[in-house]
Parts: sequence; C-alpha cells; structure tokens
Amino acid sequence: MNIALLGPAFRSDQKEANVITLTSLARFFQSRGHRAIIISNREGSLPVHEALDGGVHIYRPHRWLDIPIGQGINPLLVVNQILSPAMAVRTVQRQARLRFDILHGFSAAPILAWREIIGHHLAPQAKLVHTIKSQSQYAVGSYRWSKALNRVDRVLVQNMVTKDHLMRGGVRPEKVQLMRSHINTEKFVTHPDKASLKKRYGYDRGPVIVYYGHLLAVKGVDRLVSIFALVRSKYPTARLLVGWSGLGSRSDFDTLVGKQGLSDAVDIITDEIPIVDLVNLADVAVFPYPHLRSTEANPSCILECIACRVPVVTSRLPELRELLQESRQVLMADSGNVQEYADQVVRLLADQSLRQSITDAAHGILGDYRLDTIGDAHLELYRNLMNRS
Repeated sequence: MNIALLGPAFRSDQKEANVITLTSLARFFQSRGHRAIIISNREGSLPVHEALDGGVHIYRPHRWLDIPIGQGINPLLVVNQILSPAMAVRTVQRQARLRFDILHGFSAAPILAWREIIGHHLAPQAKLVHTIKSQSQYAVGSYRWSKALNRVDRVLVQNMVTKDHLMRGGVRPEKVQLMRSHINTEKFVTHPDKASLKKRYGYDRGPVIVYYGHLLAVKGVDRLVSIFALVRSKYPTARLLVGWSGLGSRSDFDTLVGKQGLSDAVDIITDEIPIVDLVNLADVAVFPYPHLRSTEANPSCILECIACRVPVVTSRLPELRELLQESRQVLMADSGNVQEYADQVVRLLADQSLRQSITDAAHGILGDYRLDTIGDAHLELYRNLMNRS
C-alpha cells in the first residue's frame, strides 16, 4: 500500500507527541513493506523535503500562505493547514511516481479533515481516514465542525469521551472507531538498578518527583510548582526534575519556582539526561493537567512512566479515568486541588508497597499500546477499507 500521513507543520526533531506518532507509524509501515510518506504544510523556513532514517520522507512542497509557525491560530493559518497538504498530494504522487491508496490525516481539530477531503479530488482512488488525537484549545478546532468527518471513510479516536463529543457534533456513529495511541515499549523500560542511576546523576539524596512536557499553563505547570512546595514541606530533601520539551516559557516557569523559594530544589532538564533515564530517576511522576485540550487523549508521558514502572499522580478527568483505574493503576486528584495532589504524592513516597501495587497493576495495560499492536491495527483497517471498493 501507498500511505500518505497528513499532519501539521513540524520539525522532524521536535519533542512533540504528534511528531513522534507520525514518524514512528511511517517507519513501522515501511518495515511491513509498505510505502509511507508524511505530507505537511510548509511554514516558515521548513525544508520542502526531508529524508529520515527508516526510509521515511517528509514532503512540504506547497506554501499556500506565508504564515510563520508560532504566529497563533487565525483563519488564514487554518486555510494554510488545510490547503497546503491537500494540494501537495498531487505533487508528491507525481514526484514519487505512485498513487496513494490511503490518505490519513491527524489533528485535534475536526475541520482539518478537509485536508483529506480536498486531497481526495487529487487522489480519487484513495480511502480517507482521520485521527482526532486530542481536543483543540482553539474555537476553530471545536466539535461544531465535526460533520465534515462524515465525508471520510473512517474516524479514529483514542477514547470514548472523544467519540461522544463527535457524535454530539453530528458524526455518524458507524464512522467512528476506537484506536489507541502507541508508545515505544522497547525504549521505555525499567532501569535494572535505579539506585545506581540516581547516584550517577547526583539525585540519590532524597525522593525525586518528575514532570516532563511543555512549560505551558494548559499542562498545569503552575500547579506543579505549588504541589511540589507542599511535598517538600514533608520531604525537605525532595527534588523536582522537569524535562522541558522546548515549548513554553522557561523564564516564566523560573519565576514561579523562585517565588516559592524552590530554585535550589528544581532542575530543568533538556538534553543532558536522556528521557528514559529521566523517567527512571522518578520515585513519583506528576502530571497535573487542568484538562486535556492540546494534550493527547492517551497522554504518552503517563504511558511511558507506566512502562518504566514509575507510579503516576494525575488529574481526575473523564478521559484519564477511562484510560486507568483510579487507586488501582494510578492515583488521582481534582485538577485544581494542589493539596490533594500533594497528599497523593506523599502517600506514594511513604508507602513502597503502594508504589509497587500501583505500578504492577498499571503495567498490565501496556500490551494495548505497543507500536506493533497499533501499527498492525492500522494496516488491517486500511486493507478492510480498500477491500470494500
């Protein structure tokens, strides 16, 4: 099969879940003997073509409107995000000398399904699939545009909460299929000697709390600092390690930390500690999401911590309660209740048997999130759609 994966503009080295999803799926499809090409809108100074390892190519041949990345959401940017990949379908088919069998788009916004819908006029033989990976924080990405998804052959969602939203927005239920996201379960594994790992990095003098991701309010980083301040009042030697993706304001975060008098207890980690080591340094991981807008419906950070047998405290949100069993596989707190969050972290730090039972129970879900499991499920879906013709 010839498969086009249509996504937003991105740098191939970006530490962002959507980038990782598209590139790893493309490599998997290639390993199964298919041709997978990523098509993105071209913005800013991004190159027209990139060749990645694993035989994966990214094409950005069209700059429909010259709007730089990071300018924010406006109608012209949305037009660019729709038309640039859509018009690129014909160009890439001609340059790569192929005909696409599948056009598969990924977004948080139902309106961006128009990339595949318009692209279908340029590849009429292709079947159309669209994955809603998260809920957009912008009005233009709201579910009121959901009816456009009825024009594609299949809509993939990561949980039933999203499916319910889409159906209320007018998407026919037979169009929607549950398809979880994947993580790299070969990369994210438990370190065999966490004590020596802590000693190597100099974090062996007290408990370690870890958060990683964007330094943005939509990720709850303001609450993270307040939570850690309460935890440190119980555990004065505790450290907070923050793995920063590069998105968000480090200076604003440093200001929050300084106001709490925690500058000597909080370390921002970029590339000096590999992400798998960072996760394994944690005694507890904390993800105080206020909501899951602009966050994957199956947050990869949480799943990666589970893969490394690190207990997680996160928010009592419908999507996360569908993903994990509260009190058995994860501890939860109301998103705005920093005291409850801190109490849950302290519970885990004080009780090794609780940490063990939580991580053992959570680890059992990982088979559903393996790349080969999810990749093969995609290929089976593609074949079924093609066989309906």
